Amino acid sequence: MLSVRTRWKLFTGLIVVVVLGVTMLAATGQMLLATRDASLVRDQIGAGRFEATSVVVRAQQRAHIPTDDGDTTYDYAPLLLEPRRIPAGIASKVDAVPGVGSVLADRTFSATLVGGADGTRAGHGWSSAALAPYRLTAGTEPRARDEVVLDEGTAQAQGLEPGDRTEVITLGGVREVKVAGVAKGPGGDGRFTDTAVFFTDQTAAELSGAGDQVDALGVFGEAGTAPEVLAEQVRQAVADPSLVVVTGVDRLDPATVGDYTRAVTDSGSFLAITALISAFVSVFVVASTFAFVVAQRRRELALLRTVGATPKQVQRMMIGESAIVGVVASLAGCVLGAIGGQVLAGLTVSFGIAPPGFSAPVAPLALMIAFLVGVGVSVLGVFAASRQAGRVAPVEALREADVEQGVMTRGRWLIGLGFFGLALLMMLLMARVGGEASVVFAIVLTEVLVIALAALAPLFVPPLVWLLARPLSAWTDVTGLLAGANSRSAPRRVAALAAPILITVAIGSSMLGVIATTSATAAADARAHLSAQFVVTAESGAGLPQDTVDKMRSVSGVEGVAGVVKTNGWAPNLGEPDQVTMGVADPRTLGTVFKVAPASGSLEQFTGASVVLTREASGLLDWTAGQRATVYLGDGTAAEVTVAAVLAADAGLPDIVLSPDIARGHVHDPLISEVYVTLAQGADAGDVRDALAGLAGVTVVTAEEWLSSQSQNAQQDNLIAIALLFGMAILYTGISIANTLAMSMGERTEEIRLMRRVGATGRQITGVMLGEIMAVVLVGVVLGLLVAAITIVGVWRGLASTGAEAVIGVPFLQLMVVVVACVAIALAGGMVPTLRALRVTSAARPAE
Repeated sequence: MLSVRTRWKLFTGLIVVVVLGVTMLAATGQMLLATRDASLVRDQIGAGRFEATSVVVRAQQRAHIPTDDGDTTYDYAPLLLEPRRIPAGIASKVDAVPGVGSVLADRTFSATLVGGADGTRAGHGWSSAALAPYRLTAGTEPRARDEVVLDEGTAQAQGLEPGDRTEVITLGGVREVKVAGVAKGPGGDGRFTDTAVFFTDQTAAELSGAGDQVDALGVFGEAGTAPEVLAEQVRQAVADPSLVVVTGVDRLDPATVGDYTRAVTDSGSFLAITALISAFVSVFVVASTFAFVVAQRRRELALLRTVGATPKQVQRMMIGESAIVGVVASLAGCVLGAIGGQVLAGLTVSFGIAPPGFSAPVAPLALMIAFLVGVGVSVLGVFAASRQAGRVAPVEALREADVEQGVMTRGRWLIGLGFFGLALLMMLLMARVGGEASVVFAIVLTEVLVIALAALAPLFVPPLVWLLARPLSAWTDVTGLLAGANSRSAPRRVAALAAPILITVAIGSSMLGVIATTSATAAADARAHLSAQFVVTAESGAGLPQDTVDKMRSVSGVEGVAGVVKTNGWAPNLGEPDQVTMGVADPRTLGTVFKVAPASGSLEQFTGASVVLTREASGLLDWTAGQRATVYLGDGTAAEVTVAAVLAADAGLPDIVLSPDIARGHVHDPLISEVYVTLAQGADAGDVRDALAGLAGVTVVTAEEWLSSQSQNAQQDNLIAIALLFGMAILYTGISIANTLAMSMGERTEEIRLMRRVGATGRQITGVMLGEIMAVVLVGVVLGLLVAAITIVGVWRGLASTGAEAVIGVPFLQLMVVVVACVAIALAGGMVPTLRALRVTSAARPAE
């Protein structure tokens, strides 16, 4: 305890590192647990549009996929990706149940206002407004086929009032409607709210395209009837295992549950990566900082050995100190982490990574794990270094206090070469696992390389310092030589100081490079395989109906028109089935807008119950052309298909392309996200574009404009995700850079005083310290960029293995920002204590 008080500067730096590391672990841990708690997710949504009902009857909303993992067979039952409907006739059975007051059918379908740019609205019949309830705040209910009621939020966003006319895009096409009224729903609590367009019940039945099928039945109980009792009576009356009868928060419609759950799951995937990065960064920085502190105290430890302290006594002292620091700092970190989890949850919602209403309550398990990791890493971080310091003989220790000898220990060689070998193995595997998997591999590869190069860093110090010292010596004469000599004589110290810079540059540059590479590859691959001149999308982003696509075909000068209805499903594989992206495309038009040469099979066989696979999907599923297989559509329906062809490249298409015959009736809202248009020979591109743009609710861009926009949007979204999810780790390492250099320079006051006494001026001392700081920065930046380069090449190899037009993207400006930030932080962290020491020693005079 005495040494902690007397060496408070060093230990303050250690405490800062551990506190921030534990804070980061606790915050990300709470976020991760929040995404894994299904009951918490359900409670955050509430009952939504069915808030006013007692009971809701709907179809079973889980798929049932027989699964064989090689050892056991079981039923895999994920939430459906496309909601099922139920027969409307069930309402009469339910209405006859004692205790039922009334039954209302709910139909839900896509209905988007033309001119809106905020996504899909849900169309409903007006009677289902009572399920929430929605109450009129202006106007009247819809009474004619061309009348609608808008929810209050939509009306305000579009600037519409009762009596105004607008156009609505539905599955049946574009129709002009009159706003009859405006209604206010029960939302506004920050949770998922339903934005709605209400039609007459008869019009809603026509527009849903579901015939006599409805999405759900809302049941209102008579006064005094308990919902649970009523639900049981309804369950017995319908007696159908394909139906579910629910109360409470389970009443929420499955589409909203699915959207919210998938959004939370997706954010959970991001957070899992963040937790992995955070854990690695905190462990690495804490361990390297403790090792640095041991190196800084070698003279003190040597003196202890000289006065009779045994190696075990020295080691016990240092482990006790680290335990005290670890416990105190970890407790403080847990307190800050409990608050940080809420802050991080709010940020993820603000940036659209997590859905509205998501929160991360205090999780004792996450705090306990963060505390144990903080204490454990503090103790283990000093263990190996203390053993080495304790074993040095007293006389040798005094000599080594000035000049480091034997800098590459056996442990460093084993760790460095072992992890570098593991990195090479991962590089080979990345060429086989495909594009998406290689991006996940890249995160682990970066960490493995950081460990390897951090262990081998002392080998790089002398040559890199020599490169820096040559120009410094030419410009500054004595100070450059002295800075180079000081750095070369202490390669372990320089390596330890460079460790936070190494990991900052490595993680930041690797992730930026991987994003640039994947985005550039996607754009290049799409550009190489897209033959269309124009791409037409919905203004709202919700999709276009088939009627609009048919109108495009009648435009003069248009030769080919093709669109893909996007959905999702499952493909059985060894173990749990893979969720895959699916697209529905007309086999007759697919080849007119895409250059999709098959690697095997033939596109001529793409008819009826057949599918086309991308190359990456074929490798993932191990399916080949001509093979019979079973796919499970988004509504859980099993479909026996034949693989007609495997494409030579992905071409920007979904994993599995289905023919319309397979998907018909199994996609809830079969809107087309993008329509690709090719021109007839000699057609005027400007005239065709103007004609296409004249269609209601569409946006027309050239193929090149669309590709550029897609690439920029992807990069922007990924950069936001990195800024939020990796930003905390990068901020932590940035603080560690300043903290470690401040600890180093703050301990050199006596050395500066001695330099003063032998005649060195303040300017010369500043030059020496500045040179040493730049040596540390150079080592960290060079090794960090080396890690990034290897990682980016690995991802490029993985992308190229899928047949894509793989391109290495190098975001020079963003990389420069990372490097300049590290230089600025290092200079501030190192020069501030140096200038303070110069003021303290200003009274020193040269020795007589």
